[in-house]
Amino acid sequence: MPPAPISTKNAVAVKAGQKCTAIRRVLVPGEHEAAALDAIASELAAVTIGNPAAEGVRMGPVVSLAQRDDVRQAARKIAESGRFVHGDPEKVRVIDADPERGAFLDTLLVSADPDAAAPHEVEPFGPAATVLAYRDTAHATALVARGRGSLAASVVGDDLAWTTAFVQEAAPWHGRLHLLDSTNMAQTTGHGSPLAALRHGGPGRAGGGSEMAGTRGVVYLMQRTALQASPRVLDSLRSTPSSSPAGHA
Repeated sequence: MPPAPISTKNAVAVKAGQKCTAIRRVLVPGEHEAAALDAIASELAAVTIGNPAAEGVRMGPVVSLAQRDDVRQAARKIAESGRFVHGDPEKVRVIDADPERGAFLDTLLVSADPDAAAPHEVEPFGPAATVLAYRDTAHATALVARGRGSLAASVVGDDLAWTTAFVQEAAPWHGRLHLLDSTNMAQTTGHGSPLAALRHGGPGRAGGGSEMAGTRGVVYLMQRTALQASPRVLDSLRSTPSSSPAGHA
């Protein structure tokens, strides 16, 4: 998959990362890992932190001091197999606020071993994301599955064959796949912006529990994945027979 521009700044910093569709894991081809880390770190460095009422501040505190400490602990656990590329979990420079009294966190970017357990099992519910370098498509889809279910994933690339193969393997693990290529990158609604018609939920540990009576009980057992993509990608997926065990993508 060729590199393509995509902003993770908003998906990490909006609501100080305290939202269920914030980006936590960033999977990139191994040969592009260094470039991805540089680009993401540069964007996160531009996020100003402090009193939300102060001029120029782009990110406020997390909900409580206890939550701040939980995020610090989770980020440190993930970084055990790698390193912090941007941000310090213990220190943060803030505008018009006291960093000791407020529940402020720096934007955190970790480069971790993709085959370690923590990046897939530990979720910092705050402004933290982890970059994981994959070797090939099979490795990438295996890493996706280790997350055990997600509300949304953004897939970026211009190779239709690669996107088709990836979607067929990744669809069962996500409530929504946001497919980006060169024809729709400039029109994207963003990783965390859901389609209006969707019911909020996803497979696996992402949840999606609902009342089980009547028809809803049957629907609950069916696999459904929404695809948000450009016409060329949707046409390609529609014309390609599925090889998934369930017989559909």
